[in-house]
Amino acid sequence: VAAPLRRGGRRGGAGMAVEPPVEAVTRVKHKPLLYLESSFWRRLLDQHDPDRRRTTYSFLKKVARRSRLRISRMVLAELVAVRDLSLRRRLLRKMYRERIRNVTTSSHVDRRVREWTEAAWLGQAQLADLYHIAYAVFGGCDYLVSWDEGHLARPWTQRLVEEYCREKGLKRLRIGTPVEVAERWLGIKIR
Repeated sequence: VAAPLRRGGRRGGAGMAVEPPVEAVTRVKHKPLLYLESSFWRRLLDQHDPDRRRTTYSFLKKVARRSRLRISRMVLAELVAVRDLSLRRRLLRKMYRERIRNVTTSSHVDRRVREWTEAAWLGQAQLADLYHIAYAVFGGCDYLVSWDEGHLARPWTQRLVEEYCREKGLKRLRIGTPVEVAERWLGIKIR
């Protein structure tokens, strides 16, 4: 028979058990589920905006390691379409090092995209953005991370998605830039 455990998991003396530290019992951390949209990955190779490139690398280093990362088949297809072969290889290598998983797809995605298109959430030209939102919503993600401030990461789209999730009883999805997600919502400084 093994001796009882004391604080920190060590075997105690005099046959007495000591309760585990309070932190071990009360602090069960939930790793946030992040959907990283294509524009996020493209910034890793951005030669025109070195500040955003550095911020994206910083996000991966400081936030992504504390999170569970997701992409969709669509993200992969968009990145495979990068024409410069050496850039594409660097990008895909970086992605695979981050232990990313695909979000599961379901029939909900196509139906919701059609519904949102008819409701004029975004125009036909932003069909890919609607798919990214649907993949993140039905993949159960906490955050959709995107550098697309013109369509995805703008307040109007954020409100629409949050209202939709609340109305349907789905997990809340927040959409934002890497800076917003890290610093504003997760409290992690990346710049």
